[in-house]
Amino acid sequence: RSKKAWTVDMPATITNAALGFSLLLVALSNGEIRGYKEKALVDVLRVNEVVLALTCGVYGREEAMIIVTKAGGLLVKMLPRTA
Repeated sequence: RSKKAWTVDMPATITNAALGFSLLLVALSNGEIRGYKEKALVDVLRVNEVVLALTCGVYGREEAMIIVTKAGGLLVKMLPRTA
């Protein structure tokens, strides 16, 4: 049997989650996408719409985050290169 290692309280309900680029990305019903490394909050991205689908991957030669919103929007966020 496994035991719960830790928990993180969220300000709204979770609509979607994805693993990408060493982060756990969590989409919330209040329009936020939060990036966690372990249990530490690394970044918050405001979309201002409910996120239905969220994924990360390579788009061309760049790393990107693809977001689909409830209103039907498709957002492609290109992530900055790291040297």
